[in-house]
Amino acid sequence: MRIFVDGNEVVSQAFTLGNANMSNWNIGKDSQAGRNFDGQIDDVRLWSGALDSADLGGAILNSANTPNLLAHWTFDAAPGG
Repeated sequence: MRIFVDGNEVVSQAFTLGNANMSNWNIGKDSQAGRNFDGQIDDVRLWSGALDSADLGGAILNSANTPNLLAHWTFDAAPGG
């Protein structure tokens, strides 16, 4: 898994995802450790495979034509809205 913030890689580590239909997904919460992300999350995208830097740059500019994009959450709603 690689995590990017504003186009810069901030985390890279091995990660294996089991059957996604077998468990709940949380963005910003570690339900097993009881921890929550302390900050704001604006844009989350999930692909079915790894992207290199060039692919990521293109995806940021045009997510509609990104191969293997499984989900894209923009979190554009105003707080409480």
